[in-house]
Amino acid sequence: MNEKSISPAAHYLSPAETGREIEVANHLLTASGVLAIGFVAVISVLQFGFWPQLPLFIIFTVIFVGLANGSRLGLGSKTEVIGILTLCLLSVICWFTSPTNIILILTVVIMAEAPYILSRRQCWLLMFITNFSYLASVYLFWNFDDLFLSWFSMLALQAFATTSSLARVQESQLKLQLFEQNAELINARSALAQKSQMEERLRIAGDLHDSIGHQLTALRLQLEALSQIVPAEIKPKVANSQQLSRDLLDNIRDIVKRMSRDEPTDLGSLIQQIDSDTPGVAVTLVTSIPELDVALQQQLISCIKEGVSNAIRHGRADKIDIKFGDNSVWIDDNGKGVDANHATGFGLNNLKQRLAPFEGKIELGSRNPSGCRLIIRWETAIDGDLVQ
Repeated sequence: MNEKSISPAAHYLSPAETGREIEVANHLLTASGVLAIGFVAVISVLQFGFWPQLPLFIIFTVIFVGLANGSRLGLGSKTEVIGILTLCLLSVICWFTSPTNIILILTVVIMAEAPYILSRRQCWLLMFITNFSYLASVYLFWNFDDLFLSWFSMLALQAFATTSSLARVQESQLKLQLFEQNAELINARSALAQKSQMEERLRIAGDLHDSIGHQLTALRLQLEALSQIVPAEIKPKVANSQQLSRDLLDNIRDIVKRMSRDEPTDLGSLIQQIDSDTPGVAVTLVTSIPELDVALQQQLISCIKEGVSNAIRHGRADKIDIKFGDNSVWIDDNGKGVDANHATGFGLNNLKQRLAPFEGKIELGSRNPSGCRLIIRWETAIDGDLVQ
């Protein structure tokens, strides 16, 4: 059995994809609704004339299209409710001005749009009120022998339109809810991974401090004692060994100190920490940091640390600018530049491996008049590691 781990998001659409699906569905709903309204308008105008039928249908169409694009137009919930009630009122008015059973098609259009604005219970209540209004007006003012046959047919279509739209709305809500829950799971998994990494670093730091640090201290003391008894011609070599042991002990202490410190968990904290930890080097965030997926942000933290470290160590830079673009981050320095033929010596292979799940690319080159530019680009991750 293949035990390949797949993120729960792998089989579900992201909010952006879900939003595109909803937008396509809204366009189809708008087009079919306008087509139905146009059909009713043509029949009504041919039977009863242009006035006042045509203006009423034009107003009905404009309101319907506006409600179908309510989010894009920035309509509030109250405005949308008023709009759907206005459509119901206009349909009844159209009935009075054009007393034909085909006007009932307008109620089907209204009930297809209602679930995107009203709750399930409100939709059924609106359907009851609309049909009651039609039946009451017919009973009081008109006498259609075939009304009930037409009315029952339209009632069935209203119910179908309502249930279809309700199911579509519920499906979209469930997709978004599922993605949010998956994002929470990814964040929790990331937090657990960071905790495990921190615990492992603390364990290694403790071993270095207690074992290797103790042995280096003992070695240093033995070399000091040895320097007192060795012949004069050997003392320079012993002194070099003493200095080497001191440097090695200082390096071990520095490693233990850095490993025992909490690593930054976001890019803003990382850049601030790098700037404060590198005296004589100005590390500046030129642009704001966009919202990024947690998994991608973790890898970018390591990549930016590597890029800044290379700029200082290899390029001798003392000014580094970091800026974010569209799916990219740019690291510019004022160092001595880089030879493109020997660019692999700057740890680029490590960066490429980190960004491989995100279809990442690395570009490194010199800047004019001096310095180096490292560009990190990414697309999307595979197997649901990154969902955008």
